[in-house]
Amino acid sequence: MRFGALTADTLRRVLPSSGIAWAAHAYGTVGSTNDVALKLAHSGAPEGTLVVAEVQTAGRGRRGNRWDSPEGGLWMSLVLRPGFASVRRPGISLVSATAVARTLHAVSGLPVRLKWPNDVHIGHRKIAGVMVEAAGDALVVGIGVNVNIPEDDLPTPRYYEATSLLSETGRLWDRSELVGRVLDAFESRYADYAAGDLVRALDEWRELSLVLGEMVAVTCGPLSFEGSVVGIDEDGAIIVRLPDGRQERVPPSGDVTCSLLETKTRHR
Repeated sequence: MRFGALTADTLRRVLPSSGIAWAAHAYGTVGSTNDVALKLAHSGAPEGTLVVAEVQTAGRGRRGNRWDSPEGGLWMSLVLRPGFASVRRPGISLVSATAVARTLHAVSGLPVRLKWPNDVHIGHRKIAGVMVEAAGDALVVGIGVNVNIPEDDLPTPRYYEATSLLSETGRLWDRSELVGRVLDAFESRYADYAAGDLVRALDEWRELSLVLGEMVAVTCGPLSFEGSVVGIDEDGAIIVRLPDGRQERVPPSGDVTCSLLETKTRHR
């Protein structure tokens, strides 16, 4: 199986040329692109610093879960230096996941959906994920997409099934082009979010959501409860209606999990 390597030169040709000043750092094998980006951020790397690797040996998702990152996937991290209040920063995970979902749908036509707060699915199989970590006044957004990974090489995590673009479409994809498309989709949504214009972000989340209107089990730190997802607020928190009628606001923080209790996927 052959696919083009991700190099600084191939990436430079696809990076958006307006808005954020992107600067690519390409690696063969790293422990985690987020760890590399966090180190660069702590050293003063500007917004737009992009770290991409062919393989991650210690990739991770939220709550410390392992993220298998073999050759053929798209493993990248972005350094951001947002100027808005820290309370709004968790919403960046939704903005990022939406950009990934829109890109994958645009290039493939697949029925891509969002599983709050940060997973991208085809049906109920996970194809991509986002993890946001703080580095002082900076944020690092880690994005992992299963691109050219054969079915037999996909990870088999305990809590979800995985898929890839190759598995879903039967063809190889240009990963450099996907980087450019994801960053382009991210830029405009990030600019809107930073400016406080949340209309598109909320509308897209409602359209793509796997959990809106569904019964879910939520664990948030020491708290756990079940209820129906009835909405989302401007900071990316879901609103869950409990059986007694009370409502709980659940922010997209690093220690929260949200699992579907009933599967009623809608193919819009």
